[in-house]
Amino acid sequence: MTQMSFAKQGKFSPHTVAKWVQGQRIPRHQDMLVISRLTDGKVMPNDFYKQQWKKDDVDLLLEK
Repeated sequence: MTQMSFAKQGKFSPHTVAKWVQGQRIPRHQDMLVISRLTDGKVMPNDFYKQQWKKDDVDLLLEK
């Protein structure tokens, strides 16, 4: 599916979809729900949040 067709199906602007794809913006909550529905759950809200863990952070979590 192209960004343009996805934008049309979700009633989003093509510019907004491009910003999401490029990681420059995170969709609003209600838009995330539409995205999840349009992608049959292949894209979920957590996919928009990049969590970068350091080894020390993971070790601290595992100690608890």
